[in-house]
Amino acid sequence: MKRVRVVCIAPAKTVCGGISRLIEKIEHSFPADIDFQVIPSCSNYIGYDQPLGWNSVRQVVCFVSCLLHVLYRAIFTRSTIFHVHFSQRGSTLRKGVICIMLRVLGCRYIIQGHAYEDAIVHTWVPNVVRSALFWGLRGARQLIALTPLWRQYYIEQGIVASNKVVVLPNPARSPDNVPPRKGSDNLEFLFLGRVGTRKGTFDLISAFAALPLPVRGQCRLTIAGDGEVDKARSLLVDLGCANCVSVLGWVSGDKVDKLLAEADVLLLPSRAEGMSMALLEGMAWGLAVVTTFVGGAREFLVEDHNCIIVQPGDVIGITTAMKRLIQDKNLRWSIGREARTTARSFGVDQYVKRLADLYQGLAWDGISRSPSGVSRVWAK
Repeated sequence: MKRVRVVCIAPAKTVCGGISRLIEKIEHSFPADIDFQVIPSCSNYIGYDQPLGWNSVRQVVCFVSCLLHVLYRAIFTRSTIFHVHFSQRGSTLRKGVICIMLRVLGCRYIIQGHAYEDAIVHTWVPNVVRSALFWGLRGARQLIALTPLWRQYYIEQGIVASNKVVVLPNPARSPDNVPPRKGSDNLEFLFLGRVGTRKGTFDLISAFAALPLPVRGQCRLTIAGDGEVDKARSLLVDLGCANCVSVLGWVSGDKVDKLLAEADVLLLPSRAEGMSMALLEGMAWGLAVVTTFVGGAREFLVEDHNCIIVQPGDVIGITTAMKRLIQDKNLRWSIGREARTTARSFGVDQYVKRLADLYQGLAWDGISRSPSGVSRVWAK
């Protein structure tokens, strides 16, 4: 098999987010014929609502360094396959510039979309710039979408033609064994993700505070994630439940696994999602899951089978779901069991093999066809 050199352009692993978590899972899992290297496009989170400061300067320097590295590879190692990860707004702006350069230089590249809402570019971006960015993105040989819903979104946005889009859902690594949870009386609720309105963190805190005191006394909530951490802590104090909630800030690696092993229920009442890594990880660990149907989750979630579904922003619904899981041990166990079964179909090894097939297809200049298995990745 031909050895393929792949340059992945994505946020550094120091960036708190799902793309970084994805790269962390797959970076060292490729077969020997795939030479996979990551060039970071940013080294810290850059929120569109964040004030300008030293962090912004550092990110500009990081992005310029990325551009120069990509330019060098594009000119001097023509056989390189480039894999560009983008989400929306500023990410689309940065990665669009990289794609323009790659298209001008005639490079082979694929793009992978991680959008979580209908905001692919900033509203203030002039139409001529938007057109140029989309021209760069359209030069990709393939676009990887997380779910069929997002596949349709990218087609409707005019980023690529429908025959260039493949669906490759995020992976989850299932542990060989999970803790027995069926007989637990005191519940550990867990939230993993960026703390803020989009992930439903404040809805969750309000819902937890609304639990009757005797019921709340049977459980504890852990919130792990970056973002509006101070606001979350203030809300907990205002609602009088800070003593039974831990707000840890961002955690990664083995610390995440420890939290998942200790938890009974994963709460992720998001208002918008791409395809949540935290959700898949919770399912892989056999946790009962309370979440929403946003971001194409209907494709793999079945209400009251492998999850409990609430409506985005429905505080009362979240409270009710927590009560059900506190009071019904068998429901917790059955949902966690089915969630784990579902997560096995999103294994890391399967994901890496399909991605390696895609790289090999491009390396052999198999551009007019989708590599075997890739376009059908959702239909298991």
